[in-house]
Amino acid sequence: MSATIKLWLDYFGGPDILWLLLGSIAFTQLAKILLKAFGLLTPDSVRPLPYLFAAFLGLALVDFSTRGVLIGVACGMVSSLGYFTVASYLEREAAPDWQKKIAARMALK
Repeated sequence: MSATIKLWLDYFGGPDILWLLLGSIAFTQLAKILLKAFGLLTPDSVRPLPYLFAAFLGLALVDFSTRGVLIGVACGMVSSLGYFTVASYLEREAAPDWQKKIAARMALK
């Protein structure tokens, strides 16, 4: 089992990519908590956050170059899509209206 996990992890770019994906989600959630605390939580303020956090994490974790930033932006897109997919199916009733709209579009309703 661990050999299979290691194979898939190496296939997708190694443990740094996993930390990049998870870090992007974690920092985005932390930023959403802070934005909500200050009353600034809107879809427009949340939309760029996974890309920004992942770009900086890619710069630090992958490589201090443009390649690291581009990998980070791609991982930010994947983590954002993954988070909204999971959140839209788990929290349909508790989600804000803009997340319900995204969930409806993703479910093709």
